[in-house]
Amino acid sequence: MTEELRHTERISEPREDEELKEMRDLVERAANTANPLTPDIERLVKNHTKLLRRFNKIVSLSDSYQSQLRDFNLRLELMAHTDPLTGINNRGYFMELLGMEMERAKRYGRPFSVLVLDLDHFKSVNDTRGHAAGDEALRSLCQVIKGSGLRNSDFIGRLGGEEFAVAFPETDCNGAMGAAEKVRMNLEKSEILHNGSAFFITASIGVSEYRVGDTLEMVLNRADQAMYQAKASGRNRVCLSE
Repeated sequence: MTEELRHTERISEPREDEELKEMRDLVERAANTANPLTPDIERLVKNHTKLLRRFNKIVSLSDSYQSQLRDFNLRLELMAHTDPLTGINNRGYFMELLGMEMERAKRYGRPFSVLVLDLDHFKSVNDTRGHAAGDEALRSLCQVIKGSGLRNSDFIGRLGGEEFAVAFPETDCNGAMGAAEKVRMNLEKSEILHNGSAFFITASIGVSEYRVGDTLEMVLNRADQAMYQAKASGRNRVCLSE
């Protein structure tokens, strides 16, 4: 057997299949018996080895492409569900999750509650400090909410503008009121830094509990009305829906 063929075989050996191994054995037998067809057999095996290596390269490229495609699809799915500014659930996906939680509550008779939160005097932040500062305030708010003891089962969403909502599965209104008050207190003492200066924000929060026969809109509307009650009562407070 020629040295060139042996070298080719060593390179491709990790990817050789049974057919190629059989052809190698054929070359060995031909060489050992001084078969006049040995050169032809060697060329055939060599060409087959090249084809096999090219095929394996195509398979490798295909695997890489499939991996990149999966990553791209995951990013697209994340973008479809995520608010680009704050990185939390957007309104559409939050409502989807809330709908699933409502179905679970209906099926098993379990409680769940929702809070709706709106930043106080947010327009003045944008007007006096600029929209970049307002964006920083919204991001800071989300960090405060996440850092206020949310469980893995709780989920947050941006409803629009400076209005946010948090759902608390397996939680009655008393538990949700406690969670909302914790968010409120943590927010009012959280310093926001922007362009070398610091400022603070507060929020008005409304809480409602799911009732049998509710629709998603009814639960959120009650929490929304409670939030406006908190604003009318002086802001920076938590109110429970009627």
